[in-house]
Amino acid sequence: PIPPRKIVTNFNEALRTVNKIGLPVILKPEYSYGASRGVIRVNATTELEEKFKFTQGFCLKKGIIIEKFIDGLEHTIESITINEKTTVLAISDKIRTNNPYCVATSLDYPSRQEKNIIKKLELAAKKAIAVSGIKNGASHIEAISLDGQVYVIDFGGRGGAGGFIPSVVVPRINGINMMENMIKISLGEKIGSLKPRFWNSVIYRFFVAKPGIVRSVSGIKKVQKFSWLIDIKMHVKKGDRIEVLSNQLLRPGYFVIVGKNHQEAERRANLIQRLVRIKTE
Repeated sequence: PIPPRKIVTNFNEALRTVNKIGLPVILKPEYSYGASRGVIRVNATTELEEKFKFTQGFCLKKGIIIEKFIDGLEHTIESITINEKTTVLAISDKIRTNNPYCVATSLDYPSRQEKNIIKKLELAAKKAIAVSGIKNGASHIEAISLDGQVYVIDFGGRGGAGGFIPSVVVPRINGINMMENMIKISLGEKIGSLKPRFWNSVIYRFFVAKPGIVRSVSGIKKVQKFSWLIDIKMHVKKGDRIEVLSNQLLRPGYFVIVGKNHQEAERRANLIQRLVRIKTE
């Protein structure tokens, strides 16, 4: 299940496609270096030409994907496939910006959606993996749920976040070392059980700051004492410039926390955000 979409190579073709699909739409480079670079939402035809040129600036080839924007809740889905049998290991609810850029600001695990939506997300992932031809390996899929339906919007034959999710996040959710299993698959070795050993809530969240020159970064040392803080990284320092959050590479930092349940995890994530501050001017 995917949203209506078409690949175009020029503005006139883009305009015809938008009129056919209907607004709003998302523009994506057909080929790029990833990280949501060149991905932008279009709400009116008067915006199309300017935003078409924006996306062209990130294209490695001429093609631009025009896709119907589904204004629902986004999810990430991590899976491992062995001998064409797929096991879904983790599903998140994603918080993101969406107008005009679509950049994740938080991945909250596991998804809090109703069981029927979780089943539909798992089924959509398994169908996408089967169609892709992957018989053995990992996959990172992004999907949107809306009004009881799900739509696959992104597919990677890899672990999520450059391997960060399989190695840091998934083991804290359920005790499954996804990265170790990915390595064993690559070596042709047998992997162990993919049955969860426990269930925790994990939040993988990104710092957001107002665009401008960084005047101070504070609170990092204060929060490092928390045993439930799994990881924290700040990519900016005093004097650096923070740009408008138009792609994932521009996020100034991140942290990962674990909790026994959603409520505890959310409280802890909010505490980190209160204590760690990035001041810009």
